[in-house]
Amino acid sequence: MNGRSPPLRIALYCRVVDNVGDAGVCWRLARQLVAEHRCEVTLYVDRLDVMRPLWPPPPSSRSRAADPVNGLEVEGVRVRPWPADDDPPTADPRRSVDVLLSTFGCDLPDAVRRALAVPSDATTGGRPPLWINVEHLSAEDWVESAHRRPSVKPADGAVEHYFFPGFTAATGGLLREADLPARQAALAAPAAREARLRALGAPPGGMGAAPVTVSLFCYPVDTVLDLLDGLAAHSRPVRLLVPEGIASDALGRYFGRPPNRDGGPLTRGALQATALRWLDQRSYDDLLHACDLNFVRGEDSWIRAHWAGRPFVWQPYPQDDATRRIKLDAWLARLTAGWPAEAADATRALHHAWIGDGRLGDAWPRFARWAFSARGAACWQAFQMSLRRQPDLVSQLLEFTGVLASG
Repeated sequence: MNGRSPPLRIALYCRVVDNVGDAGVCWRLARQLVAEHRCEVTLYVDRLDVMRPLWPPPPSSRSRAADPVNGLEVEGVRVRPWPADDDPPTADPRRSVDVLLSTFGCDLPDAVRRALAVPSDATTGGRPPLWINVEHLSAEDWVESAHRRPSVKPADGAVEHYFFPGFTAATGGLLREADLPARQAALAAPAAREARLRALGAPPGGMGAAPVTVSLFCYPVDTVLDLLDGLAAHSRPVRLLVPEGIASDALGRYFGRPPNRDGGPLTRGALQATALRWLDQRSYDDLLHACDLNFVRGEDSWIRAHWAGRPFVWQPYPQDDATRRIKLDAWLARLTAGWPAEAADATRALHHAWIGDGRLGDAWPRFARWAFSARGAACWQAFQMSLRRQPDLVSQLLEFTGVLASG
């Protein structure tokens, strides 16, 4: 006997809305629970076609053909399609699962809800598993009061506990792997960053004057063409790297021909734009760390941009304008607290112009002067360090399950 407690058995449920936002967060969460905390995790997802591109390439000796009984296993995580009501592993979660994690408010399968609603007693096989809803990340003040709160469902009496990621000590923190500092240290030297960029498909950085390197990952947005105009008119050469997707399609509209990853970069003025292949999560993290400025969106890439410690511009998930502005302004207030007024104003103006509130052509030069300066870089790094002092989300989530289990 080694004295170690048995692994915590977790069922994680994900319904995909934002292809690489909620799916990306769920995959990172599952992987970290297994790799760092010995948990046994089964990830139930309604869109396996979306989840697959997030995984690293499998070793040539292994296949990932679906097993109708046991599902796929990727990096120690068992992945299964969203279960039907009669699926045996979910029909009796009292005997097979310790913790149920629903994500972003998705409903649990009906069979699981029925099991949660039955009172605990010896005839039903003991207490039901704990049910925790890992919610969307937000910087809004109300998140602190809702974090870790229970909710008794009036329809059946099942108890759901809300767990909110966030930016303060009164929230659940952010997803952050234990090996992240070592991965970033490996890219600390400019030569190492340049070598990694080349490996990801970037063209050489030799463009006359030292270029600034920018990554672009966005939802459909009319202002992307204005941004490309701003980059083309920049005072220094700009090497723009665009992972496959919506933003790479925008390059085709801007340059009048589709980007060709094998045909070299597209150029206009100071801008040299390159469409990259699809990147798995670790490769995308490296891209963010190696760039001077990153445009990110949604939730997963937003979180990763914080850890890169580089200036970045965030595009919230498309919602009605008022909701989107509230979420954006709440985060900007936390980001720019203590910054020089000029820097805070330029950052707010660029973010609002990026989502259509203002003239991006006017906002970009002001923001770029600040973001590409040493003082600007220091402000972003200070914000990153303030977040690093908080425990990571997975550690806090497991601590919370222990509190609930002993209650």
